[in-house]
Amino acid sequence: MISIGEIRDAINKLLIDKLGAKTVYIDRCPVDFRRPSYWLEAVRREVSDANFCTVKVKQFFSITCFVSKDEYGNSKSMALTDAQNAVADLFACGYMRVGDRAIQAKATTSGYENDRSFVNLQFEYLDDRPEEESNDSSKMGDFEFELKE
Repeated sequence: MISIGEIRDAINKLLIDKLGAKTVYIDRCPVDFRRPSYWLEAVRREVSDANFCTVKVKQFFSITCFVSKDEYGNSKSMALTDAQNAVADLFACGYMRVGDRAIQAKATTSGYENDRSFVNLQFEYLDDRPEEESNDSSKMGDFEFELKE
């Protein structure tokens, strides 16, 4: 089973290794945070049936990109666009490695405000169905049968 933490760590590693990110916040972004930086948060998870022993998982994340800002608290719109496009390009191949698996990945840019831009991520993969935890179920006992022609 792939955990949300494993996906988060893989995204974090991509931001650091490929974009040279110095700071990636994974908890609430603090008031006095550093720029440039990224804020990575898990947003939503959907699990649906795939078959008897497998589930289909869709995991959604959001990345907020923070670039430098001027004395009025605004960032250059092109710098915001470049930051979000650089993040989205990390997932242009359509998958991301998480441990020994490669899961489907899709990135969508979703606009910007005065000093930050946003990228939405969607990961989709099949995983083992969690087993029911039930200790009170009794096993089938012995039985006999006879085959006749």
